[in-house]
Amino acid sequence: MTEQPPPHSARLTNYLLGGTAWGPADRHMGDQVIREFPGAVAALREGRAFLGRAVSFLVKEAGIRQFLDLGAGLPAPGGVDEVARRHAPDCRVVHVDHDPLVLRHAAGTTATCVEADLRDIETVLGHAAAALDPREPVALVLVCALGHVPDPDEAAALVQGYMSLLAPGSCLVTADGVTSAETLAAQQAYNDSGAHPYLVRTPEQIAATAAGLDVLPPGVGPVSHWRPDAVLPDPVDLYGLVARKPVGA
Repeated sequence: MTEQPPPHSARLTNYLLGGTAWGPADRHMGDQVIREFPGAVAALREGRAFLGRAVSFLVKEAGIRQFLDLGAGLPAPGGVDEVARRHAPDCRVVHVDHDPLVLRHAAGTTATCVEADLRDIETVLGHAAAALDPREPVALVLVCALGHVPDPDEAAALVQGYMSLLAPGSCLVTADGVTSAETLAAQQAYNDSGAHPYLVRTPEQIAATAAGLDVLPPGVGPVSHWRPDAVLPDPVDLYGLVARKPVGA
């Protein structure tokens, strides 16, 4: 009998969001995650909405035309390339992921695809330079990706390593699950499955990723509360922020 692969974060997210690019292990894990963390689907949906609002803001108000999407995951409606090019067709987007399956799906998008581990800054930026102009600001996007870096201090240092090499005026968009009884239970179930571990963070640990940057209003908090389009939605256990590298830094 062929051994089934363990769940994978990108396929699991696809299952929870109603997609079709998942396997039996992802469905089994997804059903367990929902039992442990009933708000999981709402958090992921709000995470996608936050990503869309953040990218729209960066293109329309901050003048960003280049995006480096790390741990991009499987393509889905409202992705970085779709939203950015909707507002400015000249936007350039690089998707980075270490999973060949993700990149095969991403090959059908308008983005440049790079197979690399997001922790390998030199390799990522070396490949991205073929599509992005290092002299111009870049938006570094890390949504539900830094939780795969076990040590929160290493995760913060990783972001700072990228931002130190990007042009002044570059921006950071990041979000990850935050600690609660439900998210910790779901995290334990997922990590025990043999999947690549994902660790939820405290709000302070998420804020620490933006050290040295100017965090834009409304600061770090539930992604559903980041510049919502209408009435303020309920908070979710997924926190994020958008920050800018100061000019002259």
